[in-house]
Amino acid sequence: MKIKQYILFIFFVSAVKSYCQVDTAYFDKYDDHISDLIDNGNYELAQVKADSLLIISKKLNYKPGIAEAYNLKGIINRDQSDLREALDNYLPALKLFEELKLPAEVAGVQNNIGLIYAEIKEYRTALSYYFKAEKINSEQNKKNYLAINYNNIATCYQKLKQYSSAQIYLNKSLCFGRKSMTLLVWQWLTTT
Repeated sequence: MKIKQYILFIFFVSAVKSYCQVDTAYFDKYDDHISDLIDNGNYELAQVKADSLLIISKKLNYKPGIAEAYNLKGIINRDQSDLREALDNYLPALKLFEELKLPAEVAGVQNNIGLIYAEIKEYRTALSYYFKAEKINSEQNKKNYLAINYNNIATCYQKLKQYSSAQIYLNKSLCFGRKSMTLLVWQWLTTT
């Protein structure tokens, strides 16, 4: 009788465990949907969905979802020029992505934080974040993101009137942009 109870207990625990597993595909689709809303300027709905993602992720203790929700909220705030709120969302996202050892996400958030500091004309602080992102993207051989990092670095140096440094990083940006030949990089370089 004890063996049957033990087997039933094991079966119950494994059933509950599998039921409680986080469906990362769902979170990825939800994240993509929020990103599409942001890209289309539907910030109100994107904010509602990012808040929902944060609540659900916290209830499930799904740290990648929590980090991404903060990141998305930061993007929404930055796009709407609410820079203080954006920074308040990016910093916990950065901390969680670092804890989770997700270098691509860490580099992306560092670049976004750099954009905020550049926008408020704190170019030295922006550069420190851009260089951190550049280091990670270089280690990960992410050439298209390196082109963006170098372009952002060049822009800061240009604003600081350090034209020789700006020229060096602009040339690096163009070199990596040409090599990767991605539409994203060329759009980014031609609009900044």
